[in-house]
Amino acid sequence: MGASAAKAARKDKNSDHGHEHEGEAAHFDGSYADGIDALAQQIAVDEAKKGDDAGDKKAEAQPTPESKPKQAAVAPEAGKTVDLGGGTWTVGKGDSLWSIADHTYGKGTYWNELKKANKSKVHGAQNIILDGEVLTLPTLAVSTLTALKNFEDQPELMRDLVVGMSEEEYRGFLQNTPRATLEKHGQLLMDVEAMRSTGMTMDELAQEQKEFIEQEAKKAGKSPGQYVKDLVATEGYGGGEATMWNKLDKGQKKKWEDRFKAAVKSIKETAPPDVKEIIKDAEGKGGGFRWNPAETEKNTAFAYTSDDWALHCGTRWVEAAETDTASVYGNITHEMGGHNYYGATNGWKIQEKAIDQLDGKEKEKATSGGNSSWSAYGYMETEIFAELYEFTYATKGNPTDTPFEVDAKGQDLTGERKRKTRSGKEFLVGDVSYQLKRIKAAFAPKVAEAVVRGLWRRVQVDPRILDKAKELFATDVKGVLGIDLA
Repeated sequence: MGASAAKAARKDKNSDHGHEHEGEAAHFDGSYADGIDALAQQIAVDEAKKGDDAGDKKAEAQPTPESKPKQAAVAPEAGKTVDLGGGTWTVGKGDSLWSIADHTYGKGTYWNELKKANKSKVHGAQNIILDGEVLTLPTLAVSTLTALKNFEDQPELMRDLVVGMSEEEYRGFLQNTPRATLEKHGQLLMDVEAMRSTGMTMDELAQEQKEFIEQEAKKAGKSPGQYVKDLVATEGYGGGEATMWNKLDKGQKKKWEDRFKAAVKSIKETAPPDVKEIIKDAEGKGGGFRWNPAETEKNTAFAYTSDDWALHCGTRWVEAAETDTASVYGNITHEMGGHNYYGATNGWKIQEKAIDQLDGKEKEKATSGGNSSWSAYGYMETEIFAELYEFTYATKGNPTDTPFEVDAKGQDLTGERKRKTRSGKEFLVGDVSYQLKRIKAAFAPKVAEAVVRGLWRRVQVDPRILDKAKELFATDVKGVLGIDLA
């Protein structure tokens, strides 16, 4: 069930790990699937904004081309390909076939196509071109995904390509791209969604976040570095001590481990097919179930996942599994599934870039606290994704937090708040809404939108997430951030 990120310590403050706690908020590598048709139908019409301004800025910064290359002409099969090139280029100082092709078509061997189209203007074995020559930029139909990958190292050009796509092209791209391919390039597509929804590159979003930090710090009467440090101290997760486990003798510890092994065996035999699939996938990647009672106690975690595709379990997890194996299905889908499938988070990527832009003293101060910075800025989106994964099993009485105030059958769960966790806290009912509020507080409005829309893209194309969970998530986003996803 929903993580209740009890102040959990992390091996590496800047890495993507996940925890499932018993009552507050604490994941990742992207598995997509066949919900692409549904996604394409739900792309908001207002996503087709702001391409012109972004493109004009780049054109002003690149005065050499006589006519800006067309980077997103309508293709015969909508979205399957984009037309790169077109127009002309006046050769300037420092230009070469390679640099012109790189700017026009992205990385690859496209300079050969440029050479073929301008044979009379390319001289000698070294392919010399002369200043002042006007070259023809041939129009090349390139797979949309290939084009996006071509411009990964040139974010401004990638942004121009993305925002220049029509709604029909964008929908077609998502519909025509094989599921396995979308899965492989999940992080790239999250970046694409962030650019498309805001018209900004990741670097520009980082600048927006830096300015937001400075403004909020000024309001609080603090320096930017101190502001971030204090926020991480209150919102980030730290660690505790394994007091109970360390008091046990060797024989007692062995009995607990035997109970853990028996619980895992029972789960593997009785779990429903979707849970078994997640377990099999994790084990195939070298993960699976791990007995790690000391670390789970230190992190006040029911169970947690790390970057090893393993579910690290403690004594409370064993007790729950022994009482009812079904009570930990949500935890398995949450940790082994949601967190491990999500991948790197855009929120953390943008925040890291923003902190890097602070001056040395402030940057050092911002990262000098004891708690995990990632848990204050990167954790929320992967936690939401994991909560949506477990929604099928988020029922009354389960041993961790719940995604929404209702379960998959519409049963009201708000009474669960009256239950206390072992640490004495109330169970968090509605973790998705809670994490969205954290995103709103932590990020500049445009950055928050980029984070949430990138997350929405992942949610929409994953068939393991129930339609009802997607609907409730969209409702929470509208309520907390005022963003209409439908």
